[in-house]
Amino acid sequence: MFSAAVLRNPVISSQPASTDIPDWYMSEFGVRPSAESEQMPPALYEQLYPATPIAYVARVRVPVLLLLGLEDRRVVNVQGKTFYHALKGLGKKVELLTFEGEGHPLDGVEAGGVGWEAAVDWFGKAA
Repeated sequence: MFSAAVLRNPVISSQPASTDIPDWYMSEFGVRPSAESEQMPPALYEQLYPATPIAYVARVRVPVLLLLGLEDRRVVNVQGKTFYHALKGLGKKVELLTFEGEGHPLDGVEAGGVGWEAAVDWFGKAA
């Protein structure tokens, strides 16, 4: 279905404590936000884990380019780095570009220019 993927500050796991909007995680997973959900008890983690991309990392069959803002408070860059290392460890084709001083939108001059140019090149190589 896909020949390549470019992920910009991707949500990879269900870690509501790692964002400045923890309620978003819970609502995306269909869980009513509560003090308990922000602490992620093991049973809740087990419930949410199958809905996360990291649970299916071994099934990735296309080259993946990750673009991460190092100052992102929405989706901390550790999530993207975790996905990168998981893919790399499985021998998948993956590259990682990080942008100092960039938050979630990746809308600075360098991130905008370099990021979109890298994405076009990435898809061009995969075609």
